[in-house]
Amino acid sequence: MCGIIGYTGKEPAAPILYGALTRLEYRGYDSAGIATIDDNKIHIVKEKGKLGDIAPQCNETTLPGQIGIGHVRWATHGGATRENAHPHCDSEQKIAVVHNGIIANYEELKSQLLSKYTFRSETDTEVIPHLIRYYMDSGLSFEDAFFAMAKELKGSYAILATCVSEP
Repeated sequence: MCGIIGYTGKEPAAPILYGALTRLEYRGYDSAGIATIDDNKIHIVKEKGKLGDIAPQCNETTLPGQIGIGHVRWATHGGATRENAHPHCDSEQKIAVVHNGIIANYEELKSQLLSKYTFRSETDTEVIPHLIRYYMDSGLSFEDAFFAMAKELKGSYAILATCVSEP
């Protein structure tokens, strides 16, 4: 099973997110990752294997910022690899997404987006940041693009997303 967590507040996000993810370890997982936003940039640490494998990097230097999202993953689409670990980003590295569930129509969505955006994983999740980017490129705000994206998805899912322009 997967688990997702988000944080926004006054404290450094990385230690809080890491602590929350440790509470989800009992669910079982094959990879883990955290993304934070600081200084108009997304910082990501992710790895296949145990949550402890990313622990040394879950600090204010590697993952600065007071906003972030995290994930522990059990592979459903794509193998247990670093590339398939969450968070996933859009091609511009301005939108980060973690996702729990299944996007049933991801192949159709991916085929529509391949001509515009570069995919780096084998997951269904990666269509989400690219679809948000697509709607933002058409002039929508991040929030409106998120809702437009959600209308296109079929399946059962929970999603957390963050964007450097509207964290």
